[in-house]
Amino acid sequence: MDTQAPTRISAPVINPTAWDRLQHLINRTMAPHSVESILQSAINGDLRDQGLVFLAMMDTWPRLQKCINEVAGAVASAPLTLEPFSLRGEDAADSATEAAASVEDALASLTPDPTRSHECDFEGLLERMTHGYYAGHSVSEIYYHPNESPRAFRVLDSRYYSYPRDQRSEDRLMLNPSGHYNGHLEDFSNYPGRFVVGINSGHLGHASVSAPLRSLVQWWMASHFGLKWMLEFAQTFGTPIRWATYPNGDDCAMNAVSEMLDTMGLLGWGAFPEGTTLDVKESSKSAGDLPQKALIEMADRQVDIAILGQSLTTDVADSGSRALGDVHASVRKDAINSVANWALRVLNSQLIPALLPENGLELPRFKLNWPEISDEKALAERDEILLARMKLPVAKSWLYGRHNVPEPEEGEELFSIAPPTPEPEAEPAAVEAQQASGGRMVMNRPVVDQLTDAVMESVSGEAAVFLAGVRPTFRRLVATALDGSISDADFIATLDSVALSIPEMRSELNTESLQRALEEAIGSGMLAGAGERVISR
Repeated sequence: MDTQAPTRISAPVINPTAWDRLQHLINRTMAPHSVESILQSAINGDLRDQGLVFLAMMDTWPRLQKCINEVAGAVASAPLTLEPFSLRGEDAADSATEAAASVEDALASLTPDPTRSHECDFEGLLERMTHGYYAGHSVSEIYYHPNESPRAFRVLDSRYYSYPRDQRSEDRLMLNPSGHYNGHLEDFSNYPGRFVVGINSGHLGHASVSAPLRSLVQWWMASHFGLKWMLEFAQTFGTPIRWATYPNGDDCAMNAVSEMLDTMGLLGWGAFPEGTTLDVKESSKSAGDLPQKALIEMADRQVDIAILGQSLTTDVADSGSRALGDVHASVRKDAINSVANWALRVLNSQLIPALLPENGLELPRFKLNWPEISDEKALAERDEILLARMKLPVAKSWLYGRHNVPEPEEGEELFSIAPPTPEPEAEPAAVEAQQASGGRMVMNRPVVDQLTDAVMESVSGEAAVFLAGVRPTFRRLVATALDGSISDADFIATLDSVALSIPEMRSELNTESLQRALEEAIGSGMLAGAGERVISR
C-alpha cells in the first residue's frame, strides 16, 4: 500500500486581495428585525452575514471586545507542553521525541509577514481561534515555504466556508475558495495539510445556529439602543429649559422671544422685548434610575457571565472581598481552560498531523500545564507535625522537591540557626523559698511544656499534636496560673483575653476547668518531681 504523503503546494489556497477588506464593511446601526432575519437565515448554511453581525457586536460593544480579548490573551499565553507519543507506562521512543522536537522547531521558526494583517504566528493563531470559539467556527490556512516548511497561519473570514444548500448533499462544512455568494464549494480534504478547522456549538442545535455569541445578540441590541436612547434623553432633558412669557396678542414679541430663545442655546445671552419674563428650569441632576442605564449595565453583566463565567467586576467591584475574588478567579480560569482545551483538541487532531505527514502514529500532543498553586505555610506546618513530632520517615529529595528548595551540593556552606540558650534550672532550695514566700512555682521549660500539653488535652478533649497553633496561648495561660505574684483579678482578665482569642473553646475556658486540668496534670505522675501548688482562684 502506498503510504507516501500527498505533496503540498506552497501557494496559498485563499489569495487575499483589497476586495477582502471591503467585505468587512458593517452596518453599526442594524435594526432589530434585520438582525433577527440574519440569525434565522444562518440555518441555510451561509455564515457570512451572521459573521458580520458578530463583527458589528465586537466593533460597538466595548465590554464584549474586552472580555473576549482577555480570554484570547490568556489562552495564547497559557503554559503549553508538547509531549512526545508514548505507550502507557513506557518512555517515549527516540523517534517520538524527535517528532515532538520537529514540531516545536517548526512553530518557533514561523515568519509571518508583518505588513499582511491576515498572517499570524502560533500565538496569534491561538488568539484568533479563541474568537472563532465564540463565533462558532474557526478555519485557518497554513502557509508554507517552497520547501514545504510552515511559514505562517491565516484565519479565514466566514465567507470562505459554508454548509451546502443542496438538500441531497451531505451536511458538512465546506470550503468556498472564491468567497462569493453561491460560490463553488469544495471539501477541505482536497487540500491535505492546508487547513485547520474548528467547530464549537453552544448548545445541541446545528453548528450554523448554535454559536455562543448568538445568545448575546439580544443584549447587544439592548445595550446599543439603550446608549442611543440615553444620548437622546441627555440632549432633550440634560440641558436647562428656557421658559419665557410675553404679552398676549403681541405676535412681534412672540417671534422675537422665540428667535432669541433658540439663539441662547448657542450664544449664552439674549435680548428680549420689554415686558418679557425669562425663567431657566434646571435639568435633572441624577441618571441613576434611568431605564436606559439599567439596560446597558444588565447587558455588560451578561457578557461577563457568558464569556468569563462570572461578573465580579460588575457586581462587587468595591466590596474588597478576597474570598469572593478567589472564587471568581477560579471560575474565570475554568472558562479559559475550556477554550484552551477546545483549541488544543483541534490542533492535536489537525495541525500536528499536517506538520508531520509521514510520521504515522507517533504524533506528539499539546497539553496544558498550569503550575500548581499551594499554600506553602500550610504545607510547612503539616510537614512539621508529620516529621518533627510523629517522626514519619521520608526521603530528603522528596522534601526538597515538595517545597521547591534546591538540594545543596556536596561541599556547599549550609545555613543553620543557632540553638536557643537553655533556661537555667532553679535550685530546690530556691523553689522552696519561693513557694513559702509567695506560692510561686518555678519550673524549667520542658516541664512547663509537658504541663501545657496536658492542660490543652484536658480542656479541649483533643490530642496536643492537633493543637499546635494555640500552644503559645495556653503556655502563657499556664505560666500565669502558676505565678503566685499575679492577683486573682489579673489572672481572670488574662483568662478572658485568652477565651476571646480562641472563640471555639470559649465555653470550656474558665477558672474551674483550668484548675481541674492543672490538678489532674500535676497529680497524674507525669510531672513527678515538679512540685505542686494549690490554686485558689
